[in-house]
Amino acid sequence: MFEQELSTITVSISENQAIGIDWGVAHFLTLSNGSKIANPRLYQQYQCQLRVAQRSLARKKKRSQNFYKQARKLAKLQAKIARVRNDFQHKVSTDLVRSFDLIAIESLKVKNMSKSAKGDTEHHGKNVKAKSGLNRAIVDTAPSMFFDKLFYKAQWQGKAFIKVDAKYTSQRCHSCGYQSKENRISQSNFECKKCGHTDNADINAAKNILARAIASSRKRGALARA
Repeated sequence: MFEQELSTITVSISENQAIGIDWGVAHFLTLSNGSKIANPRLYQQYQCQLRVAQRSLARKKKRSQNFYKQARKLAKLQAKIARVRNDFQHKVSTDLVRSFDLIAIESLKVKNMSKSAKGDTEHHGKNVKAKSGLNRAIVDTAPSMFFDKLFYKAQWQGKAFIKVDAKYTSQRCHSCGYQSKENRISQSNFECKKCGHTDNADINAAKNILARAIASSRKRGALARA
């Protein structure tokens, strides 16, 4: 659905009017201005209630009145979680669109990211437990739903919404441009092996996302004037 969408906003947008967004699991969003938006972790919040409800349903005789009664309770709890997630995403997306004239995100293939780690009968997955936890976290945050909201709200408000290539945003130094997988020394720490620049890894990635978006905007502006 997402394509690069540029409104009438031009390259005159200053950096304090533009924001790069790095989506993640540790933090729901990390912004290029250094701000972070916490992951609501709804699955963790409701994990106990969900398990109790699911186990209770499994013990009921199928197609009995008690089975349907418990099924409705489980559906009600799942609907509540969906409402909480939707409300959270609406509030965050509205705030971002009101605050910035240009919003840049990565072009992420969320479906590929959340594929089952178990593999198939011929190719068994590795680190299944860890990957399954990551997949569950990805599904829980529902990034595609959030970016849909951000996209259409930006359109309504006449704001620029740009998707950029996600490749190497976490490995490239925002300060000098040097790119190496060794730059990201841990999940949260970035240290350029060439210039020594240090930063939070997600903030560095968000800055790269914004830089790519601004470069794309300038290129389009130049082509439009040609």
